[in-house]
Amino acid sequence: MKFIFILLIFLTILNSHEKPINILLFNSYDQTFPWSKQFLEGIEEFQKNSSKKIEVYIETIDYVRLKDEIKAEDWEDHLRKKYKSLKFDGIIIDTISASEIFHDFSNHLYPTIPKIYISYLNVEKEKNAINMDSPRIEIVKQSIQLVKQNNKNLKNIYVISPDIMGKELEKVLLAELKKESFNLVLLKNSTIEELKEELCKLPENSAVFYIINFKDQLKKSFIPRDFLEEISACSNMPIYSFWSTYMGAGTIGGYQYNGKTIAIQSLNSLINKIERGEFLSTTYGHKLYLDYNVLKKFNLHENKYPDDAIIINKPIPVWKSYPKETIFALSTIILLSLVLILIIILKRKKEKLLRIEESMFIQSKQAALGEMINVIAHQWKQPLNNISVMVQTILLKHKRGKIDDFIMDNFKTDIFKQIHHMLNTINDFKNFYNPNRQKYNFDVKEELLKTIELIKSYYINENIKIKINNISTFNILGYPNELSHCFLIILQNANEALLESTKEEKIIEITSQLDERNYKIIIENNGKQIPNNIIEKIYNPYFSTKNEKNNGGIGLYIAKTILEKHFNASINASNTSNGVKFEIIFKGCELDKK
Repeated sequence: MKFIFILLIFLTILNSHEKPINILLFNSYDQTFPWSKQFLEGIEEFQKNSSKKIEVYIETIDYVRLKDEIKAEDWEDHLRKKYKSLKFDGIIIDTISASEIFHDFSNHLYPTIPKIYISYLNVEKEKNAINMDSPRIEIVKQSIQLVKQNNKNLKNIYVISPDIMGKELEKVLLAELKKESFNLVLLKNSTIEELKEELCKLPENSAVFYIINFKDQLKKSFIPRDFLEEISACSNMPIYSFWSTYMGAGTIGGYQYNGKTIAIQSLNSLINKIERGEFLSTTYGHKLYLDYNVLKKFNLHENKYPDDAIIINKPIPVWKSYPKETIFALSTIILLSLVLILIIILKRKKEKLLRIEESMFIQSKQAALGEMINVIAHQWKQPLNNISVMVQTILLKHKRGKIDDFIMDNFKTDIFKQIHHMLNTINDFKNFYNPNRQKYNFDVKEELLKTIELIKSYYINENIKIKINNISTFNILGYPNELSHCFLIILQNANEALLESTKEEKIIEITSQLDERNYKIIIENNGKQIPNNIIEKIYNPYFSTKNEKNNGGIGLYIAKTILEKHFNASINASNTSNGVKFEIIFKGCELDKK
């Protein structure tokens, strides 16, 4: 391990002192020019991706602005002095403009250094130099096919005559076009204004080829891209070009050269020559470039072109530009949609449950009403019998003439007592079944006692004792008749359990408990116990432990629902040693202890 560690350190130190490969780039145009920017991008990318240390020294002749002032001998003297202590391993000369100058002194200043000229044919006499050029015939043929594909009825081809730099490409283009049956027009000897005027009036089924222009006929200087931008704005027909630096300047595109790609290919070939003694290639490639906006302008669809075509200005879908944001947005939309669907489902379910609960409540109320009618019938039976006996007695005494005012007054008093008792029964019944939904602040104890009083005589008839212990006063806001309904359900449950019991003494015992925050009503009976395996199910709707049940097994469910929703209370059933106990717990309330 120690050996490996030392070896790694040694290799690191060795690499840090690796001799760089020094490359001179003799550049034609200012670095702000489109071509120069592309070419330098290629240089930088190659440096970044290379495992070797490559130093590039750039010298720019600024051909467009200083063309008439540039002299080869001045540049030779400049390079000799500036780099007298630096040895170059290779040289790249990027265009014909720079090549014309560099070639004049190359053999005696850098006779043995490998050099790559780009698109400069006159390098035969140079040592260790190649011309890296394009397959002009191939790119021209592909471009002509593209024009024919875009316009099946094409008749006219216009070619804007280029500067000296584009003459080789122009020769090939004109030669191939003459093989076709087009009406070929060469636009030359024009100022830019004249050219713009002509391009705006081109006949239908026409196309234009633009190669390169630095000056018009008035010797007015232009950057080629700027030249194209001006004329394309006026042209009523698509303009095709051969350099990707023109993309976005109004050209429809075409099969084009790319400065970045050429720079990478040139450096790769030159490095191989330096290290292995052989140039890798003498040609550079091209690709199909298209401008989406111009395609749309001339009603051409991008899908008709090869998959490897490079289409600029094409609207990028939001999900491609902002994938994370799009995923988040879609996820949010889906989540919100699911939540909305869930809310709708729950709402509908709740509405359905409310309808069911309402139906159950009505059923329970009707059952309780039946019970109350039985109670009333029982409570009226005795008073009616008493009234009947007294009436018969009065009639008999009257017939015998033995009735006087004193006796009549006594009979009247007794009859009125019986009637008053019956009226009280009716009033109690009305209060129990009152549909009024207004909330009242009422005493739980008072409502409990009213309910017990309502059914007391019935329970006495069944030989059931209701034992009321000391009940505390407790005020609460709510619906008195609904709480009375709950008490009645629990008492009726106790009544049914006691009727099934064989015990001689049948008792319902009612007590209350108070603490600081809770009030508890406890209703116990010594009747039949609830089996432990079903005690938790007795509050389920329509669950019953009996074969016959007046409220259909919904009484305790209704009582639990009312207590929880309207009184913030709970109900709990449990078996005791003697029977069953129900606890009603009013929670979290300020208690009024009296």
